[in-house]
Amino acid sequence: MIRTQVNLCVMSYPHQMSFRTFRVFAWIAVWLLLAEVALELRAYSRGWPTVLFGDATPPAESSASEYGPTDRFPFRSRIYPERAEDGTTRIWLGSSSYAEDVRQPPDRLFISLAETTLHAKEYDIEVFNSSRGGLTVIDNLRDLTGSHDRWGFDMAVLYQMTNDMDALTSFVFAGQPDQVPVDLGLQSFLVEEALRADEPSMVTVEIAEQDSRPSINERVMSSVQRAFESTSAYAQAKNQITSRLVPSRVLASRLGDDGNALFFARIHAFIDACLERDIQPVLCTFPTSHTAETAHSMPSDSVGNLFRYNIYLSVLGWIASVAELNEGLRAIAAEREVPIFEMAEAVTGRSDLFRDFTHLNREGHEVVSQILAKGLEAVLER
Repeated sequence: MIRTQVNLCVMSYPHQMSFRTFRVFAWIAVWLLLAEVALELRAYSRGWPTVLFGDATPPAESSASEYGPTDRFPFRSRIYPERAEDGTTRIWLGSSSYAEDVRQPPDRLFISLAETTLHAKEYDIEVFNSSRGGLTVIDNLRDLTGSHDRWGFDMAVLYQMTNDMDALTSFVFAGQPDQVPVDLGLQSFLVEEALRADEPSMVTVEIAEQDSRPSINERVMSSVQRAFESTSAYAQAKNQITSRLVPSRVLASRLGDDGNALFFARIHAFIDACLERDIQPVLCTFPTSHTAETAHSMPSDSVGNLFRYNIYLSVLGWIASVAELNEGLRAIAAEREVPIFEMAEAVTGRSDLFRDFTHLNREGHEVVSQILAKGLEAVLER
C-alpha cells in the first residue's frame, strides 16, 4: 500500500511541475498581451496604425462628400471636376504629413482654411492638396508632373523639408557624397530618379535572377519577424531604446554642404518642371517648433521621434540644418525670381502651435493659413 502511494506521487509529480510551469508561462503571456493591448490603444489614440485596431487614419471621404480623397479625386481637399471653368486659378500643394495631417478634418488644414479665406474675398481659385505622409520633394514632383495633364494646375506650392533631410542624411553619412560631388547640380536629381524608378534596372534584374528563392522555413521566419515588428510593443521598445542609444554616439551638427546641395538640386528640379509646364512655382520656408535657444525645452517624445527615424543628426543639428536650408530656399527664390512664403520667420519657435518638432496643431494650421492666404493673394494680384 505504501509502495503504491509512493509510486502514485512519483508519477503525478512531473505532471504537477508541468502544470505549474505552464501556468507561469500562461501568466507571462497574459501580461504581455495586456501590455500590447494597452500600447495598441495608446498608439491608436495618437493616430498610428495598429495590429489590433487597424489604421487610425480616417477613411477616404465618399464621392458624395465635399472633400476628398476619393477614387476619382486623389486630393485631400474640396472636390472639383477635372476641367476648370474659364478664369479659375488652380493651386496645387505638394507636401507630406505636415499638410495631410490626418488628425485634422480636411476643412481645418491650413491649405483649406486659406482657400476659404480667399473665397470670402471673391478670388476664383481651386485648391488641390496633394500631400501624403512620407513624401519627399522627388515624390511631390512625380505627383505634380503625373497629374497636371488631367487637372491643369496654374500654381504649385511646395511645403517640404525634413523628409528629404531624413533621406539625405542616410545618403550623405553612409559615405556616398564622394561619388556625387557638390557641383553636380541637377545631375544628382537625375541619378536619384533613375535609382528610384518604378522599372528595375538591368543590373537589378540580373541580380534578382541569380538569387535563389528563399526556403519555406526562411519565408515562415520572415513572416513571423514582420508580424512581431508590426506590434506596438516592438515599436515602443525600438523607440525607447533608440532614443537613449543614439544620443550616446557622436552626432552631426549639420546636414553639411553635400546634403544641402542635393536638397537644393531637388528644389531647382521642381522649379524647372513647373516652368516647363507653364505652372507658377512657389516655395515655402519650413517652420519648426523650437530654435537653438529653446532646444533644451523640447519634449522628450519629440526628441525621441527625431532619433527614432534619424540616427545621424543631433537636435541642434536638425535645427541648424533647417535654418541653413531655409536660407538656401530664400537665395534660390531670389535667383530664380520665384515667390517664397515666409512660414519660418512667423512660426518657428512658437511651440504652442506645434504638436511635435514639425507638425502643426489646430491653432498652428490657422496661423499658417493666414500667411498662406496673404502670400497667395499677392501672387494672384500680379
